[in-house]
Amino acid sequence: MTEAGIPRPAASRPYFRRDQRDGVSPPDLSKVCTFAEHIVHARGKRTQLTSVSLDLSKIRDFGDTEYRLRREETERDGHDIVEHEALLAELQRAANEE
Repeated sequence: MTEAGIPRPAASRPYFRRDQRDGVSPPDLSKVCTFAEHIVHARGKRTQLTSVSLDLSKIRDFGDTEYRLRREETERDGHDIVEHEALLAELQRAANEE
């Protein structure tokens, strides 16, 4: 949302991540898991997923250095970005069905 309460297009929303000062930990493509498993069981462990947030203050526990995702470059390199709403929908589905 913008300050005026108008939804901002998803492609322009800033996503952030935090990590330790020694650098960003790359994902481990050999460890495949679901979104729910990544969030619940993989905290602090590398999986094929990398967590980002729309709200930098919500991820302060993950480290002392903040990063802003370069979205266009990330997508151009072939990475998928799962929007916040789609992630929540998948987590709700998993909670209800699994």
